[in-house]
Amino acid sequence: MTEAVGAEQRGDLSHALACLQRAPRPVGSSWDDELAEMVELGESAEPWQWARFTVAAAGRWVRTLPLPLVARVIREVTDAAEGADGPVFPEYPGWVAGRAALHPAVAGTLLFDELMLEVFLVQVAPVLAGRSGGGRTWADTPGRIYELVGVDGVELDVREHATGREHRIRHLGETVGLGPGDLVYGHLIDVPGEPALIFAAPPIVVDEVVAQRLERLADHDPWDLESRCAALGAAVRSGDPYHRPPIEFDDEPAPWVRELMADGLGRVDAEQLATIEAVIMACEISSGSAPSAAFHAGVALAHPQVYAEAQRRYTGSEHEALWRTLAGASHGRERARFVQLAEASRGHREAS
Repeated sequence: MTEAVGAEQRGDLSHALACLQRAPRPVGSSWDDELAEMVELGESAEPWQWARFTVAAAGRWVRTLPLPLVARVIREVTDAAEGADGPVFPEYPGWVAGRAALHPAVAGTLLFDELMLEVFLVQVAPVLAGRSGGGRTWADTPGRIYELVGVDGVELDVREHATGREHRIRHLGETVGLGPGDLVYGHLIDVPGEPALIFAAPPIVVDEVVAQRLERLADHDPWDLESRCAALGAAVRSGDPYHRPPIEFDDEPAPWVRELMADGLGRVDAEQLATIEAVIMACEISSGSAPSAAFHAGVALAHPQVYAEAQRRYTGSEHEALWRTLAGASHGRERARFVQLAEASRGHREAS
C-alpha cells in the first residue's frame, strides 16, 4: 500500500495499480477504478481528468498524516455526522451523500480550508500538479453552496445559493439522481479546457437548513474550526434521503430479463443489458436524457460480458447516432466505449 501511494504521487500509475492489486483493501473502494481509468486513458487523459485524480490522491494522502489538526478534523466531523445512513462508498459518480460523504467532508476541510492542498501540489506530488494545469489557485478556493440549474451535454449550469451568481462548469454526473433546484456543497476549481471549471471532488448533497448554516459560517471571522466541522457533519447527514433503494435480486426476474438469461447470460449481466436496452429507448424519446442515460449505460458496459453483447446486438447502422449522443454527454472510459460502439455501428452502415 505504501509503495502504491508513493508511485501514485510520482505519476507512475501503472506501478501504483499493480501494487494496489496485490494489497488488501476495502471492498468497494474506488481507488482501483480511478487508477485503472487513468492508466487506460494514458496520453489521451485531459487536464480536468488529471485534476480530479490529483485532488482524490491528495485526499488519500492528507487523511493519513499523523498531525494533530488532521486527527481533530476527522474526530469533529465524524462525531457531528453520527447517525448518517447509506453505503460507505459513493453510489453516484457526480456527488456524495450520507456516510459516503464523510471522507470528502474531511478531505475538503483539510485540503482547502486549511490550505494543505498547496503542500501536496508543491512538495508531495508536483508531477500530478503539472499534468492537471498546476493548480495555483486551487487551495484558495472557498467551499460554497451551489444550486443545480440545468445540463447540456458535458456542460452544467450552477447558481451560487448565497449570491445568485451563475457558473457554467463541466458536467461530471452531478445531476444523475438529482434535479434542478437541488443543493450541493463543493469547491469549483479552474482547469485548462472549455468549460474551465469543475468540482474538485464530487460535491456533498445538502438540504436548505444545512446550506444556510454553512453560508452563515462563511461570514464569520476568525475561522471557527469546530463550528465548521459540526456544519459539515450535518451536511453528511442531510443527504440521507437521496440514497438509491437497494437492488433486490431475490424476486423473480422481469420477463425482459428472463429472455436475456435464456440466451446464456447470468442474472446480473442480464439486468445490466436490459439497462442498455432501456437507455436506447430513453434516448430515442428524448436526447435531453443523455447525461443520465450515459451514466447508467457506462455502469452497465463496465461488465465485460455486457459490453460484448452490446457490440453484438446494438451496433447496427441505426445505433450510431445513439452512441455518438452518449459519447457527447460523457467522459473518460465511458466516452471511449461509446465511441468504439459508434465506430462499429458506422462500419456496419458503410458495409451495408
